[in-house]
Amino acid sequence: MDEVKRTHSWIFGAFVGGLFYAILTRTGIDISPSGIGLTILRAFEPYVIEQSRIVFNIGEIVLYAIPVISLLAIWYHHGRNGFIAYVIVMILSYAFFLYFWKV
Repeated sequence: MDEVKRTHSWIFGAFVGGLFYAILTRTGIDISPSGIGLTILRAFEPYVIEQSRIVFNIGEIVLYAIPVISLLAIWYHHGRNGFIAYVIVMILSYAFFLYFWKV
């Protein structure tokens, strides 16, 4: 039962990831959690003083790394086959949302 819950969690994550990429493709707006964080950071960038610039840059690097870290976590917990299945589900959901999105 526990394995089923874990499988559903990464399938849902891949489905939502495909939705985020489809929205990014159609609108040019990144609404993923890391994209929203980067947008907020860029809004406050003019107010960052030189002494705290390194903290700002580290936060930006972490936000860029979130999608890569999630893919590595899928690889670690579910192995190569789970990773391949995750990527396939993400690509299929991306194609599904693009196909049915009539703008």
